[in-house]
Amino acid sequence: MQVDIVKQAREAAGLNKNQLAALAGVPASTVSRIESGAIDPTLGMLDRLLRAAGYVPNIELARGSDPIVAACARVILTGQEFEALNNTEISSRLDQVAKSWIAQRFLNPDRTLSAAPRELAREAGRRSELPLRPNVRAYRLGLNWVATASRIDATKTKWASTGAKAAQRLGASGEGVSPAIFYVENIDLAERVLKAQPIERGDSCDTLLIPFDGFSEVGAWRDNDGLWWADPMQVVIDCYGMNDDSISMADQIADEWDRLDESEVLSNGGKAEKMGSRVKPVQKASGRRSTNVKSTN
Repeated sequence: MQVDIVKQAREAAGLNKNQLAALAGVPASTVSRIESGAIDPTLGMLDRLLRAAGYVPNIELARGSDPIVAACARVILTGQEFEALNNTEISSRLDQVAKSWIAQRFLNPDRTLSAAPRELAREAGRRSELPLRPNVRAYRLGLNWVATASRIDATKTKWASTGAKAAQRLGASGEGVSPAIFYVENIDLAERVLKAQPIERGDSCDTLLIPFDGFSEVGAWRDNDGLWWADPMQVVIDCYGMNDDSISMADQIADEWDRLDESEVLSNGGKAEKMGSRVKPVQKASGRRSTNVKSTN
């Protein structure tokens, strides 16, 4: 984005790279490298270049959503393994998330839970809100959930339902209105079979399609009716990332955690179970079980 801003400002001012560099008092190579993406300018350098072109930076805060945060919570709470974590950059990012949770006192320094599992799941949901996910598409289809799922399934590509409908599948109940939410392997194909046109995210919608990201779709399971559902822990986190009745449905599932005794939790062996609403985190806030989130230091 910073690359585009510098180039847009320079071209709007009718300047070439050498002229902008001269006005800003920086080497022409600096402008070239910034515009090519070879270097990332500091805020100070960005301000300097924009002012030289007759503009000022206008930075607005906007909430973000990071699926890696949800993945980190799943690693900690269920021992979930992700192939994508073989990527050093992603592994390092996950490590940063874990460190932030230590600072927030969700985790102990040894990366065992210091808060109740639901508190970590709720925080992960807040930081990975579904409507704000990268490349999410919102629609107003006017279809019921079954019709939408059937059309997506007809593409013969992978998909999984999450959100309120998935929470109901896990045994939670709710009467509020929540969009149908699907992780999809091929979002363009799904959009075509639904004969849908995306609407603005801020508008009222009844359906969200979210492309696979290497994390959210991991652990998806198929029921006896041939329907695909996101991993139960992913469903809980996703419900906590909505601003509707989905939150109370996530709380209902988390209530099941509170009713489990310690031996029952620790006997889970590092995987979430798909038995009604009994989605079991492998560790409670006792610190008795270490997490798979390892430091890269």
